[in-house]
Amino acid sequence: MVNLSDKDVLYTLVKIVEEEQETDAKIAETILLNLDRISTLKNKDLSKLCFCDSATITRFIKRLGFNHYNDFKNWFIESNHNDVVQTSENITYQEIIEDNLKAIEKTQGLIQESQIDEVVEDLFHYQDIALMGGRYAQIVCQDMQMRFLSEHKLLNTFKDNVMLEYYIEHHPNGLLFVFSASMSHPLVERTIQIAKNNNYKIIAISHVLKDDLDLTLEIPFNERKWTYNSVEDRYCMLSVVDMIYLNYRKKLQKMQFSSNL
Repeated sequence: MVNLSDKDVLYTLVKIVEEEQETDAKIAETILLNLDRISTLKNKDLSKLCFCDSATITRFIKRLGFNHYNDFKNWFIESNHNDVVQTSENITYQEIIEDNLKAIEKTQGLIQESQIDEVVEDLFHYQDIALMGGRYAQIVCQDMQMRFLSEHKLLNTFKDNVMLEYYIEHHPNGLLFVFSASMSHPLVERTIQIAKNNNYKIIAISHVLKDDLDLTLEIPFNERKWTYNSVEDRYCMLSVVDMIYLNYRKKLQKMQFSSNL
C-alpha cells in the first residue's frame, strides 16, 4: 500500500493530464473524472471506461507506484483523503477562519528575525534564484515573484518542474526556495537533490525541519484532518513571504537613503 504522505497520487494524475498525450493522459483524466467511483471499480471496469485493456491499466497503476490494482483502489478507501471528506462536514466556516488566523500567528512565533535577515541577505547576494512550489504552493511562488519584480528583483518560478531542473543545472551556485508543507513528494526530493548537486543554497518553508537543508522557515502543523486541503498552509507561507518582503524593502530603503547622502 502506498502511503499518502509519500506519494501524492492526485497531483501526479493532474500532471500527467497536463503534460502528456494519448493513452496515459486519457487514463489519468478518466480516473480524475470518476474519483467518487474508483473504490468500487474493478480493473476491467476502469479499462472499459478508458477504452483500453486491463494490462494497460495495470501498467499505468504501477507507474503511480502501486504494485497491484487493488492497492490503488484501496488507497481511495483507506487514505486520509477520505477522512478529510468525512470530517469536514462537522467544521464550520468560522472555525476555519479562526484556525487560519491562529496558524498565521503561530508562524510569526516560530520564525526568528535573524532567519528572515539571513534570507534577505541571500536575496541581495544571489543572482540566480529559483522558487519551487508543488501543488497548492505554486500560487505562493507566483505571489513572491510578482512582489519582488516590483522591486526590480527577478525570482524565477516554473510551472513545469522539468524547466525548473533545467534552470538549476544551467545556473549553478544559486538559491532555491522550496515551498512544501510535507517535503515528502518525490518531485520535491528530486529537485532538492539536483539543487545540491549544483551547489545551491536551499531554503525550505515547511512543517518539516530537515537537517540536510541550509535553512528551514517553519510553519505550524495542524492536527485537524480537514486542513489537508484547506488554505491554511498557503496563508502561512504567504505570511512568510510578507516577512521576507517587508525586511527586504526596509533594507532596500536604507541602502537608497545612504546613497543619497
